[in-house]
Amino acid sequence: MKFKITPYAFFACFLALGTARAERLQSEAEALKASFPEALSFSTQAEAPHFILATGAKGHLLGRALVTEELGKHQPITFMVALDAKNTVRRVELLQYRERYGGGVAARRFMAQFEGKSGKDSLVVGKDIDGVSGATISSKAIARGVRKVFTFSQTQEEKK
Repeated sequence: MKFKITPYAFFACFLALGTARAERLQSEAEALKASFPEALSFSTQAEAPHFILATGAKGHLLGRALVTEELGKHQPITFMVALDAKNTVRRVELLQYRERYGGGVAARRFMAQFEGKSGKDSLVVGKDIDGVSGATISSKAIARGVRKVFTFSQTQEEKK
């Protein structure tokens, strides 16, 4: 018996193999609450509309957060970087992971490595950040994104 692969069958196989899984891990509101559990309110300001400000009692600024995306191997990885008032990482939360493999970066163990880091740290996978086995590209993408948030944050501070 001879098998003939039609263009349609080939295309269907290609789509099935190349389809990434889109896994929404948590909402932006859930990530904000996890990053700033003591916050009484969240808001944005006209001069820095990309940042979400977290305020506590008496309007005291607890920190700010930025939702960003970095390209993994094939798909964007959406995550939030929360900075405290001293511009150090308070928490990194994965919001949506679309890649077929490498979802190990969602583990708290990986994300917790960024906590307490500042713009002075190199944030390089293999140096001061341990990558996730099987998720090297995703690990590097998140580290790159955190570095970009620091750069953007410093730019916003200089504009004040």
